Amino acid sequence: MAEQPIPAKRRYPKRGEPMRHLLAHMHDDCPKWPFARGKGGYGHIQHDGRVKDVHRLVCEMTHGPAPSPAHDAAHSCGKGREGCFGAGCISWKTKGENQADRIAHGTHDQGERQYAAKLAVAQVLEIRASEGSEPPRATAKRFGVSRATIRDIQRRRRWAWLAS
Repeated sequence: MAEQPIPAKRRYPKRGEPMRHLLAHMHDDCPKWPFARGKGGYGHIQHDGRVKDVHRLVCEMTHGPAPSPAHDAAHSCGKGREGCFGAGCISWKTKGENQADRIAHGTHDQGERQYAAKLAVAQVLEIRASEGSEPPRATAKRFGVSRATIRDIQRRRRWAWLAS
């Protein structure tokens, strides 16, 4: 009978270890959070009886409370999804400013990077190039989308940011 491998023991940090790590490394250059992270890659920490985003806690500790509920703790380094929690990288920004940073860093979820995207950039350009050469119904069937989607792409209501 073959020996069963011993499962790796799950390592939970000791009480206070995440906060000690945060305080010791938050002023480093783009430190990465080694503990719990959410699906987006952002670090989580238990603080004052609640689970908080590490980068938001660092922003509060460094710059004070958010100027308004509409402000995000934004990364100037573009490495938030990698778990960066460096105080020098994080500041309060409006949602619009944060989105502009994401576009500049190439970390946005625009176009085919968007989780529910059915089309790729090349296909959108092909749809625009085929305008007038075949009926929208045929184009829609070929790409597996609705006629309304084809019309919106051709009229630049969808994928408007994509130059063609």
